Amino acid sequence: MALELTAGDAVIVPSVTFLATANAPHLCGAEVEFADVGADNGLMNAETLAQARARVSARGLRLRAVFPVHLNGQCVDMRAIAEQTSDAKDLLIVEDACHALGGLDLDGNRSRFLLLCPSGIADCPTGLEGSLETSEA
Repeated sequence: MALELTAGDAVIVPSVTFLATANAPHLCGAEVEFADVGADNGLMNAETLAQARARVSARGLRLRAVFPVHLNGQCVDMRAIAEQTSDAKDLLIVEDACHALGGLDLDGNRSRFLLLCPSGIADCPTGLEGSLETSEA
């Protein structure tokens, strides 16, 4: 809801993710396009994102957001994601960092939103609370 997604909008999520990553945009009316993941790490990468963007374009949808998902302490190459999407104006990058504990990204944050949720299925069980961090003031 915070992203103001509507019918005709599309989001890209990786094919390996928690179901809520795809369900939340879908329940707001957006179409969900799944990006394949790398066989070596299970993460979306610039190549699989480019393929998913081409499918969104072929369907005549407006790409509004990309949801890179960090997994098992491994971080998506956010520099490559930023470079792959640099031509898209008003595209939101929303990182799902619920499984990023222990990961290392020395390149800095390029996302508008970062989701954290240390739940029982994530890396650091502390309860069911979570947080949303934003680059917005």
